[in-house]
This record gives sequence, C-alpha cells and structure tokens, in this order.
Amino acid sequence: MATYERDLTSGSVVKQLIAFGIPVLLANLLQACYSVVDMLIVGQFIGGVGLTAVSIGGMVINIISSFCIGFCTGGQVVVAQFFGAGEHKSVKRAIGALFTICLALAIVLPCISIPLSGGILNIMNTPAEAFAATKQYVVVCLVCLIFTLGYHGISSVLRGMGDSKMPLVFIVISTVLNVIFDLIAVGAMQMGVMGAALATVIAQGIAFLFALIYLLRQKEVFTFSRENFRFDPQVFSMIIKVGIPIAAQQTFLNVSAMFASSIINSYGLTYSSASGIGIKIENFAFLPHIAMSAAVSTVVGQNIGAGKPERAAQATRAGVLINLLIGVITVVIVQAFAPQIVSLFDNEPEIVAAGVEFMRVTCFAYVIGGTAVAFNGLSTGVGDAWFTMATVVATHLLLRIVACSVIHFVLHLPLFWVYVSYAVTPALSVVLSIIYCALGKWKNRSLVAEHT
Repeated sequence: MATYERDLTSGSVVKQLIAFGIPVLLANLLQACYSVVDMLIVGQFIGGVGLTAVSIGGMVINIISSFCIGFCTGGQVVVAQFFGAGEHKSVKRAIGALFTICLALAIVLPCISIPLSGGILNIMNTPAEAFAATKQYVVVCLVCLIFTLGYHGISSVLRGMGDSKMPLVFIVISTVLNVIFDLIAVGAMQMGVMGAALATVIAQGIAFLFALIYLLRQKEVFTFSRENFRFDPQVFSMIIKVGIPIAAQQTFLNVSAMFASSIINSYGLTYSSASGIGIKIENFAFLPHIAMSAAVSTVVGQNIGAGKPERAAQATRAGVLINLLIGVITVVIVQAFAPQIVSLFDNEPEIVAAGVEFMRVTCFAYVIGGTAVAFNGLSTGVGDAWFTMATVVATHLLLRIVACSVIHFVLHLPLFWVYVSYAVTPALSVVLSIIYCALGKWKNRSLVAEHT
C-alpha cells in the first residue's frame, strides 16, 4: 500500500484513532498558533489595541474559513467512503470536484465579505480605538483566502485516504515561517497589525505551495487532467450534500461565539481583550476534541463504505470516551493555571483578573462540548451532516444566543452568568446525539451506495 494510503477497515480501532488523530491534533495546534503567535507578538509590541484587533479580526476570518473548511470536510468524507469501497476512479473524481469547489469559494467569498467587513465589525461592538486595525487585518486575510482553501483542500484529500502525517509536515513548515515573519514584520519593521496579517498569509501561501508540489508528485493519487475534472453531478452533489451542513454548522458555532463576544465587548476594552485571550485558549483546548472527531469521521467513513457499520459504532464509542478524558484533564489544568496562562498574553492586572474569571467558568464546556464533537464524527462520517447541523443550530444558534440575550438584556445579570450559559448549552447537543446513535438508522446510510 502506498505511503499516502491507510486502510482503516481492519485492526485495532483505538490504535487507529490515536495514530490518525495525533498528527491531526499537531497540525491543528500549529494552525491555531498562527493567530496566537500574532496575538503574543502584537500584544508585546503594540499592546491592547493590537491584541483586540487580532482577536476580533481572527474571529471574523475564522467564521469565513470554517465555512470553507466545511466543504473540504465534505470532500474528505466522500473520498474516505469511495476509498473504503475500493472505487479509486471515483476517488479521483471526488478530488477534482473538491478542488473546483475550493477555487470557486476562494473567488466568490472575498468579493462578498470585504464590502461587508465594516458592518460585521460594528455588529461585534469592536472598540473604536481598534476598529481600523481590525478591518485592515480582516481584508488582508480575505484577499489571500485561496492559500487557506488550497492547503485544507489537499490535506482533506490525503486524510480521506488515511494519511494525516503529510498535512502535519506542511503546517510545521508554515508555522515556523509565520513566527519568523511575525518577528520581522511586527517587531523589527514595526508594521503593526498589517505586519501580523501579512506574516500569516505569506506563511499559509508557502504551506499551500508545499502541499501542491507534494500532490503533483503523487500521480497515482491524482493528476490535473480533464478526465478528473469532468463534471460529475452525482459526485458534486455528494460533496455539497455533506459540505453545506458542515459549513453551515461551523458558521453557526462561530456566530454564536461572536454574539456572546459582542455582549462581552460592550463592557469595554479590558473585557474584550480578556475574552479574546480566553477564546484563543478555548480554541486550543478544543483541538484534541476536533482531532478525535476527524479521526472518528474518517474511520466511520471508510467502514461505512466497506459495509462495516458495527466497526463504525465501535470507533464512535472509543472517540467519545477519549474526548471525555481529554476534557476532564484540560479543565483541571485551566483551573490550576488560569492566571499564568492569561499572563502570557498580557500582564495588566485588570485583564488578567477578567481573563481568569472567563476561563475558569467557560472551561467546563471542554468536557460537554468535547463529547458532542466526538458524536459529530459519526454523523459526519456516514454523510448525515444535516443531523449534525441541526444539533448545532438547536444548541448554539438558538439556545446559547437566547440564553445570553435573556441573561444580559432581560434579567441584567452579571457577566458571570453569560459565561455560565456559554459553558453549559452544549449539553443539548450531547443528548440529541445519544438519541441519534441509539436509533441506529445511520447504519443504513452510505454515500457510495447512493452513487451506485
């Protein structure tokens, strides 16, 4: 079997989840380092205004890129199922369709988002003193969205075939360069927030270049031929069928977080900066959960394609238990070291105190939300992403926003209770997912069967 392939339809499920998940986790950690390194360096050289600009600007970019990555994940699921079924010609068609979708998104989304960026930042209650720098950061990142999409598209293809190691190699190179470029642009050249944005997109561009060169050398995987890019309505519809709800659910997750953030931002620059730090730490804390979910969805996808639903169920149970354990450990670490963690970003006593309160309350979402994310791996892997989206809409877009609104605008309770609602609302998603798994209808779902 070629090095880029990994058959996940036999052998120890737990070992395969861990072996696949660890490179995904490391890649996600390094990917998250982009904005965190920006915040650390900007915080040291510019201060609170720069910190707020990168935090809020990064949140806007995360919403847009997460929407795009949803389609990449859809492509990954389709590739995994075709690969598990041994239909290699269909794998190549799926890759061509995914790349076409990525190119279209990279052209259309910046054209839509850039003119709307100012209004979005106003909705988020971006502090006036940080508004211009925040918009600058957002525009630069949007113009270079093709780099983000290109890297994630190629990585999704490789992961669908069981290879989670090469995407890690690409992002290691990019992250190292991002740190170097940040120190040069923000530190030595004093380019401020613009320097941080340029450092990020240049590093992402290099990651995309390395990924593209690697793919071009693996001719048995995919070639840029007319045949592989020939329009196949069934394959396109399969990717879109999975990709749209995943893209939507990621957008809803970020919108709900953005709504909560807008409430916090209304309390001023101190709480805005503190919550920005806390959200960055939360993003890091969820990376192991997301990696395990990706592992579950790939194992489930290959096994559903191969006609092994019981093995898919075994992978889901193992993934849920692993994420529960990770969540508990992370909560203990945050409770013990919250002041030290916040101080890494900003030493101002007011920001540290506000950041500690945010983290010590919201960290319980690591356990609840982490469990929900593991369950999502099952519904995503079988191609039933609409269910996953429905749970996200119910939990985050409706319950969380309603809870935060009532607490803040109606009951006028302290900010502490907004944090509490932020932490506990993912419990609804867990309940819905348990019911979904117990009903067992997912065992009869297969994108490959629908294609044939």
